[in-house]
Amino acid sequence: MDIEISATHSRRYALLVVGWLLLAGGMAILALDNVPSPLEPFDIWLQLRLAALHVDAPMGPGVWLPGLLSLLIGMILIAWAGRGSLRLPGAPVFSIQPPPAMARALLSYRRVGLLLLSVLFWELVMFAVITDSTHRAVLPLWLAAITAQAVCWRLADRDREVSFPSARWSRSIWPLLLALSLAFGVTLYRLGDVPNNMWRDERAFWTWARDLAYGLPANPFDLGVYGAFPVTSSLFQSLWIRLFGPTVWSWRLGSVVAGTLTIVPLFFLTRRLLGRRVAWSAVVLMVSMPFFLAYARIGYNSIQPLLPLTAGLWLLVESLRKQSRLLAYLSGVACGMASLTYMNGHIGLILAVLTVLFFFFTRPPLRRSLLPLTACLLMGWLLTAGPLVLGSVLGGKPVAMKVWESFFGSAFYGERVFSADALTRLYPLWRIGPHQIFFEPRLYGLLLGRGLLRTALSLVADGFFTKHYLVGPFAGPGAIFCLAGLAWTLSRCRRWPAALWATWTLSCLLLFSALNTFPPRGAHLTPIIPVLAVLSAIGVWLLSGSLRWVTSARRADWVGVALTVILALLGLRSYFVVMPRRYPPNLEDVIFWRAQEMETGSNLVFVEGDSSPGFSVWGIEHFDLGVTYHSVPAERVQSADFRALCGSDCHVFCLPEDAQVVLERLRAQLGAGAVRAHFGPGGRVVGVEFAPQPAGGNPP
Repeated sequence: MDIEISATHSRRYALLVVGWLLLAGGMAILALDNVPSPLEPFDIWLQLRLAALHVDAPMGPGVWLPGLLSLLIGMILIAWAGRGSLRLPGAPVFSIQPPPAMARALLSYRRVGLLLLSVLFWELVMFAVITDSTHRAVLPLWLAAITAQAVCWRLADRDREVSFPSARWSRSIWPLLLALSLAFGVTLYRLGDVPNNMWRDERAFWTWARDLAYGLPANPFDLGVYGAFPVTSSLFQSLWIRLFGPTVWSWRLGSVVAGTLTIVPLFFLTRRLLGRRVAWSAVVLMVSMPFFLAYARIGYNSIQPLLPLTAGLWLLVESLRKQSRLLAYLSGVACGMASLTYMNGHIGLILAVLTVLFFFFTRPPLRRSLLPLTACLLMGWLLTAGPLVLGSVLGGKPVAMKVWESFFGSAFYGERVFSADALTRLYPLWRIGPHQIFFEPRLYGLLLGRGLLRTALSLVADGFFTKHYLVGPFAGPGAIFCLAGLAWTLSRCRRWPAALWATWTLSCLLLFSALNTFPPRGAHLTPIIPVLAVLSAIGVWLLSGSLRWVTSARRADWVGVALTVILALLGLRSYFVVMPRRYPPNLEDVIFWRAQEMETGSNLVFVEGDSSPGFSVWGIEHFDLGVTYHSVPAERVQSADFRALCGSDCHVFCLPEDAQVVLERLRAQLGAGAVRAHFGPGGRVVGVEFAPQPAGGNPP
């Protein structure tokens, strides 16, 4: 058995049971809508003492504080029980041995030539970036520089007789391809209809992607959307628009591809460190996680860092095991690709450097071999992301604008929590570009506490982040297992298979939420999605492994499989069933989605009321749908000729307060038709739709 029980260990397993019970109790407390009557005096007492933190939780401190304490104590007990006696079923032994002493190979003329050629191409790219050149050769030159360097390091590995993945890994390809097909089936399901609305910030990303697909000249290493996001991320989105046309489906397809392909490196990385069982569960749980689906099915570029980030860490782990300079270089390239997508993609380089430092300080025999691998890693990142980072710095572009905008010392954020006078009590505001920064140590401490509390609560409780179509906590339906997995990794943080996941989790939570403005930040936290899935899978198999104490190993394994399937189904239900009810479309999106369903040459009429002056449908204006849009003021309804406006096929929309007058006029001119009310948040009617009965059709 993987779990060994003895008299000395029985106490630890009792603590493990108590830990799980405390986790379940904490989750139950945080799910309460109201403070229980016995705790109301305690809640009032806490509100007075915690008011300065401005936690602004959807539940009172009499609920969230006991819930957090219960979860924290439960995690401590699980961590204590898991320090020495609790192991994951089927987890491999991960070890890195120092390479054998070898004679230093001399640089061949071929390798020197490839290095010089790579540097030459890269310098040409840098010159193009600094001079804002939009020549089409910039991207091919950049790819040529990366490829030439990769060939050079491949020759170096060949000279050192470094072996590459064996047939053992190839046996996983076919099951993984099947899993990838099923994952695409989930992420592509009703992609154009769920969600059936659009977040306002998505519009800027669509405009850039569409224009690039139509041939807009742009330097790929410039800043595009809002002058803060790399053009390379929009180029990736434009590729799918160019292939499949300018539709909502093709635009969202870019996010689907980037997010879904992440399961490939995630599987291999998790399998290498934690074993096959945890790897397969992590893949299933990530694809079904509402947090993942929320960003993998919209037009934001927030999901793009996941694939290169996970691939970079997997390649780095393999390079350390095999002492391969090519894999270390490719790891740097992947981390550089992550830096070219979104601000949070830089976490790839941070985690890679922390990985090297971990082995440098904990494994002294490896220090000599780590130096060339680190050099290859940094070289790969520099060749890939250097044109964006260095080019922006040398060109005077605001590459750090998003960082200062998201820093919790932003005056824009501080004024929404404290008064403007409190921000300048000690020092005046500092201006950094378009942003103002305040410095007040006491307020910094309060904002840090606020960020930590809101971030921690958002992992396990609903209601803290209500944007971007997210339903439930960030950790998804398996939040309790995620906490158990995190506790287990923290208890074994001296061992790299556990330390990686703990470092990954805590770095993302701190850098992309707790220290950010308006925590928690869902779009910034997307790099944590793969590790949340892995932690949940660890928790599932910890529970399954613990059951081997009371039942057979086979039955315990089936419990792990069943828990994985149940959590996946709950996650899919949260996104595809609960989410559309929580985020109903507004009237503008209702009209836009109706226009997408109509045939070319159809007409769409909106009766503009007093409460909607200047109403327009952004989607109809920016997507070529072949539908003609008409706007009729409400005061001209009685004189409007709807027969001429409608033609052979049309849909008419109006506001609920104008519905009675408009429907009477429409029936008088167009005859009977189908009437449908559209509901917004809170069940409020946001619009009424009228569809005339087709000639010769059945009555509605």
